[in-house]
Amino acid sequence: MPFEISIRPRVSETDMLGHINNVAVMAWFEEGRSYMVREALGKAPRLPPFVLARMETDFRDQLFFGEEACVRSGVERLGNTSVIVRQWIEQRGRLCAEARCVLVHFDHQTQRPAALPDELRASLSRFHDATGPEPARHPG
Repeated sequence: MPFEISIRPRVSETDMLGHINNVAVMAWFEEGRSYMVREALGKAPRLPPFVLARMETDFRDQLFFGEEACVRSGVERLGNTSVIVRQWIEQRGRLCAEARCVLVHFDHQTQRPAALPDELRASLSRFHDATGPEPARHPG
């Protein structure tokens, strides 16, 4: 089952037409990932040392000010040192954006990727296999 948070768009996240800016969407995805990890760890005060190594984003429909949006996040894959997170944003029952992110568990002392601790792996696995919308298909 995916983890969900609600976002109430702010005026500062919009353009003159009331559309949500692409940069705000990236921040919403970040918030969804952060809260998912925090929830997996029992609302720990600090997040584990992940770095965002890759993010692919597809914009499917417009997002607007004045309408609550739902960010859903799930674990697609748990690797040795990384986690692939799949996310999507819906507003008014429409799929508006989706993302696939690679988070690397990172040792800041050695400046190298570090193995996912068993406890963290077990905690994140509760969001594993979260089904989402059909991934976007690109021409080519």
